[in-house]
Amino acid sequence: MENQTFKKKVEEVNAMLLAGEPANISIDTYSGYTGYSPQYIVDALNEVFGAEVWGFEEIENKLKDTGKKTKTGEPMIISVSRVKVWFKDVGERVAYGQGSVTKGNYGDGMKSAQTDAIKKALSYFSIGSRAYRGELENAKASMANANTWQPKQQTAQQQVQGSDPQHITDKVCDTCGENMHWKEGGISKAGKNYKGFWTCGTHVDGQWCKGKPLEGLVAPTLEHPPTPQSNDEVSIDDIPF
Repeated sequence: MENQTFKKKVEEVNAMLLAGEPANISIDTYSGYTGYSPQYIVDALNEVFGAEVWGFEEIENKLKDTGKKTKTGEPMIISVSRVKVWFKDVGERVAYGQGSVTKGNYGDGMKSAQTDAIKKALSYFSIGSRAYRGELENAKASMANANTWQPKQQTAQQQVQGSDPQHITDKVCDTCGENMHWKEGGISKAGKNYKGFWTCGTHVDGQWCKGKPLEGLVAPTLEHPPTPQSNDEVSIDDIPF
């Protein structure tokens, strides 16, 4: 791949990430670090370059006891990952990443270290540059403002526009600050019934956000609510968004 072609594609990836803000930004509640959510970066790379043109290899991932204690008195354990990221006919870069193990979740800590290393290695190719330049702070402030949003009184007409509950607006997720919509109850892909619920539909680090609407919001009244077929409960991960 020619240098100018590669540079142009990097600019396209960064433009996609910028256009996706602030929905594609994650804030580490442990460290306070603000960066792009890994899945958004991967999706942008696959779309612009193609999944066959780039990739990564985790060289090692080790757990380390820092010898310190957490606020709850537990050992402070971190995961350190070393990852190689490559682009076909361009080159490769190696970087380290770190993740914290909280509440005994070793898998999450190791995954966090791996994605941290991937993002760092990509930064050597100038991918995700706004993150490592500290330019996501304004977007972070926007997310904070969204989380302090105050619900307002709505009429029944505003709550349900027509017969499509997907059109409901003015609801904000208390976890990620994204707009929420009402997902009408129905039958999951596994064939189980589920109740209606609020969702922001945000996908972060391979998992659906399970945030709730801010206090004071209630589910809308639908003219024809679904008739349950059984009493089986279903996980949110089984629901087809």
